Amino acid sequence: LKKKLHQLKSAPQQDIRRILNTYNLSADGLGNVAQLLFGEKIGSTTRKAIFWYKKINPLLTKVGTGDKQDTAEKPDRGKGVYVHFKETEPLPDLVVRETRVSLIIPAGEIKGSIRQITTDQSLLGIPLEFNFSGEKLKDIQSINMTGVLDHIDPNKSKDRMAATIQHYHVKNFKLSASDHLPITLKNGLANLNLTAVLHDENLEADAQVTMEAAVLETDNKTGDNHLAEALRTELAHISKFSVNTKVTGPLDNYKVKMTSDLDKVLKDAVGRQINNLTTAFQDKLQAGILNKVRGPMADTAGSMSALDSINQEISSRLGLGNDVSSNLLKGLGGKF
Repeated sequence: LKKKLHQLKSAPQQDIRRILNTYNLSADGLGNVAQLLFGEKIGSTTRKAIFWYKKINPLLTKVGTGDKQDTAEKPDRGKGVYVHFKETEPLPDLVVRETRVSLIIPAGEIKGSIRQITTDQSLLGIPLEFNFSGEKLKDIQSINMTGVLDHIDPNKSKDRMAATIQHYHVKNFKLSASDHLPITLKNGLANLNLTAVLHDENLEADAQVTMEAAVLETDNKTGDNHLAEALRTELAHISKFSVNTKVTGPLDNYKVKMTSDLDKVLKDAVGRQINNLTTAFQDKLQAGILNKVRGPMADTAGSMSALDSINQEISSRLGLGNDVSSNLLKGLGGKF
């Protein structure tokens, strides 16, 4: 009975730990904040870039003329025929060694050049190269882009591009339209570094965006949502953050992975709020369980006390029996 009473006393604490583990609250459930806030924008930009690449790609490879006829057509009398003699250094039908280009975008004018434009790189033996740059544009300090489109061997094409944007002034950029926690980037200076390599239709792109002098705003109407209030308070203190994006895989089935230091900042804020909620939950849970078991534990303790009384009575009678035995032995002169 003593063993059972000990188990009964320890059972409530064991049950409290079991329930806490079953309904555990964790900041890990917040997941990837970068994916949540920027995923849709990055995904849309990636799809547009791939769309335009597929539009340009056929122009880099000469389109075949189809199967040749078995018999040559006889030319009309008096018109003659064009005879192509074998060239020592053949050239494609079209070659543009260099062209100067000016692009007009809402921020201003970007100038650059494109070199070695041809529909038959395998014959020319030189890849297409381009570079563009712009300085002191509206809301942008500078833009630089360089790249190489190498389709000399159509079966082993390799395209490369690098781009940098310095101090792009972002205004009123909606990061989240959620009814529970709308987030807007009111102001900020963004810096972008992008590298991308496309090898045989397999893409590997890496982009890093750093945001400086950021002002993040959320709707003040969080109601009784303590978690949203904690996030709103934490976001108000963030002035600098970064977002890293990796795009890998074939063009028709690529994967996007995003990370940000916002993940840790917001996860810490959520963690603190969850710790407070967990403590309150544990206190209520412990009080509720102890209230339920208080009666059975009192009954068991009472039974234990009654058993102690019986034990004392048995001990007393055993003592009386021992006394009787001793007196009997004395009466017989100590001999049995």
